[in-house]
Amino acid sequence: MNAFIREEPYPTSFREGSFNTRLEMVNEFPKGFVSWLFDQTDMEKAKKVLGESCCLEGNIPNSMIMMSTPAEN
Repeated sequence: MNAFIREEPYPTSFREGSFNTRLEMVNEFPKGFVSWLFDQTDMEKAKKVLGESCCLEGNIPNSMIMMSTPAEN
């Protein structure tokens, strides 16, 4: 991630599954340079830990996008 940041393409990192126990470990990058895409992470906790420095996306499991019907959502 740091190599991408130095070259300035501003990476998005997709994290599949729950990342709740590791949020504090990924809050080391410069403000405004990294976007995190989570599919099963507690987004309220992610906002508290990462919200001041990173863009956050997601909270919709890929399986739901691929397999569920509009009525199930």
